[in-house]
Parts: sequence; C-alpha cells; structure tokens
Amino acid sequence: MMSSGNLKIKGFILALCMASFILDRFLIPSQLVEMKGVGNGMVVPPVSRLKPEKVTGSHFPYESKISSDLLIPALYRVPYKDIRYKDGKLVIGDKKVTDGRWPILANPNDQRYLAKVNDSQAAQMLGMVVKLIPPDIMSSVAHQKGLKYDKRKSTVTWPSRVAVQTKWDVLISGMQHLGYEQRLPTIICLGVKKSGTTAFLHDLARHPQIVRTIWDEVHYFSLNYDKGIGYYRSRMGFSTISQAQLEKSPSYFVTKEVPGRILKDLPTDVKFVLCVRDPVERIISDFRHEYELKLHRGRAVVDMIRASRETPASQAMHFVETIFNSTGDVDPSTGFVDESTYSKHMKNWLKSFPRDRFYVLSHERVNEDLFGELKNIEEFLGLEPFYERSMFYYDEERKAPCMSAGCPPKSTPGFLPKADLSQDIIQKLREYFRPLNQEFEELTQMNFSWTNL
Repeated sequence: MMSSGNLKIKGFILALCMASFILDRFLIPSQLVEMKGVGNGMVVPPVSRLKPEKVTGSHFPYESKISSDLLIPALYRVPYKDIRYKDGKLVIGDKKVTDGRWPILANPNDQRYLAKVNDSQAAQMLGMVVKLIPPDIMSSVAHQKGLKYDKRKSTVTWPSRVAVQTKWDVLISGMQHLGYEQRLPTIICLGVKKSGTTAFLHDLARHPQIVRTIWDEVHYFSLNYDKGIGYYRSRMGFSTISQAQLEKSPSYFVTKEVPGRILKDLPTDVKFVLCVRDPVERIISDFRHEYELKLHRGRAVVDMIRASRETPASQAMHFVETIFNSTGDVDPSTGFVDESTYSKHMKNWLKSFPRDRFYVLSHERVNEDLFGELKNIEEFLGLEPFYERSMFYYDEERKAPCMSAGCPPKSTPGFLPKADLSQDIIQKLREYFRPLNQEFEELTQMNFSWTNL
C-alpha cells in the first residue's frame, strides 16, 4: 500500500501540473502585450492594467491601442491562417484568408500588420529594423517599455516566451509614442537593375531626412502585390512627419502593371528616381550578375566545379547563346535586352505620371560627380541641404566615388570572369540600341554619352 506521505507528494505534484497548465493555457497569453520594467527584474502586467497611449497630431490616422486581436491565437490556439477580417472585425473560422494566400488586413491603413499576421520574415526584420532606428530613439523606446537595449550592438533583450507579433506590437506602440510610424513611401527608385541602384540607396539614405526600407528591395508592386498594402507598409522603416520614406525595387521600371498600381495606392505627390547606364554595359554586367547568382544559389558541388572552370572565353560563349537568336540577331525577347530598352518602359510610365516626377540619374554622371548629382536630387526631392563636397572621395580600388562614411556594398559576388566579347558582338549591340537610345533621349529631354555609340 502507498503511504499517506507519498500520496500527499503525488497530489502536490499533480496540483502543480494543473496550475502550470492553466497558466500556460489561459493566463500567460493575455499578459504578453506590453513590457514594463520594475527594478532590476522584468514583469509583464495583464491587459486590464494597460492604458491606451493617445497620440496627437494629424499625421497619426489612428490612436495607439492594445488590440485584443493579438490574444486570440494564443488564447484559443487558433492558427493565424484561420483568422480573417470581415467588415473591420476579427472572425475566427475554418476558412483561410484570401484562399490560403498572404493574410490581408481589412484596414489598409493598419499600422500593426506585423503584430497581427504570422509573417515568416517578422523575426529577421525585427532585428534589422532595430539596427536601422537611431540609437537615441531606440534607447528611449526601450526605456519606455522596460527593455534592455545595447547601443554598441544595436540589439534589444526581450523577455523569454514572448511571441514575435507581441514584440512588434511593443516596438510599434513605442515608436508611435515618439512620433514615428511606418509610412508609405513618397520616393521610389524604380531601377534599372545593374545601373547603380544599390549605391544610390546607400548614399541617399545618409541624408537625415531620408528613411529607407527594412529590406534593400521590396518588389511589392511587381512581385508581391497580392499580399496587400499592409504587407507593403510593414516593410518600411520608421519615420516622422518631417522625413521622407524611400523604397527601391529595380523590377518596377520594367513591369507593365506597376505605374497603375502606384497611381492607385500611393500618395499623389510620389516622386521617382530612375538610375540608367550604357545599355550595352548594363547587359554585360547583368548577365554576369545573374550567372553568378545562379551558381551561388545552387551551392551544389557540380555548380562550384563548373564555376571554377569558367573563363572569359566560355562566359562570352554563354553570353552570345543567351542574348542572340539562332540567326545571329539580338533577341529582344530576353529579359537582359528588354531591361536595357529604356524607351519602351519610359513610355509606359509617362502614361501615368508627368515627366517632372522623374529624376533620371545617369551612372556615368555619378562616376564623374557623385556630389553634384546628390545635390541635384536634394533639390528635386525638396530636402534640406546636407551633402558637402568634403564628404566624398574617389576610391582607387573600386574605381568609383564613395562617401567618407563608407562605400556601398557590392551587389555581385564577383567570382566569375567577365565575358571577353569580340568587337563584332559589341558593335551589333550598339547598332541595335542606338535608335532606342535616341528615343529615350527625346522622352527624357536629356543627353547621354552612350546614345550614339
């Protein structure tokens, strides 16, 4: 027979297990909404003790508030894919949101997309955006929310067992309290790919009035439009009403549907920067870039062996096979050629926006005078003067101008040799693009050094 002492011990253990289950099942989820520091420890108050933070100023469409929507998945163990919004209200049911695609919030101005949606990129973006937020601002948010913030590492220490949606909710409410929101962009760099767009983003983002996106490229209006405007807004950095949000996606310029989508969804005063370069040099650079990425993404042993055997001559052979058709003519149907056909795509954009909305940034002019071009862009965008000539120098190793604060990252791995193309091939490309370049000059009312080469 079991002694009374053993029975008491087992009964106590059973009671502890039941208490732990009840806490985990019902109470703990309702407390993971906002963190407040007390002394050296960290406590998490229940929702009933939290008061909405009211935000003043006409640039905040909605008051910051604690949403019970966050508690539903944790409290009832409902997967996020089974939560949908109807007439602005949360609905729980078996039907998946938008037929199983990315959840789209009912309110397109919702500031808390990442606090409501189970986004697979949310955790990575959280770490990235914390590094993008100015340290003094992030330090204030951490102090306000009782979190530990390491300025040197630009990292936040969160309490254990806090869902990433809750972390985003805490960050968003804290930033809103200081006057920062994830606003839709008023400046978009459209491309063109391999024409200096990465360097442009890097240099313009140095301006204190410019806020960049969390990812370098979002491609919302071209590749991710079905995910909804809430998804798009969630990819923006945090800005004040006096700052401008910048987005860069090189696929926009060459995607036919993008101008109409931007006209429909973005502020009417949106401006565009279009980076271009010699279309022949762009094709050569783009081909090498894509060929390298194809091998680099695969990471298979056979791909690495193949890469090590590539020579300038073999790259030239692959280039000709890709860019020219069986009769030896330039193939306009290839993506490489199409993206260099600037006049075709510029016509499409001018159907939706007037010419004065575009600043055309020539890669060749940037190499000659980066400072001068950035000063021109400051004026075009209506920014306060920031750039000074003393901020720039010429980097001999890169053979390009850089800012003293740092050079932009390279966008191509650079492990393949450049194709050694014959003069006959180059001349065929020049002849093909010459009339197209001339047409682009007329459309933009500009002169380019490569138009009549």
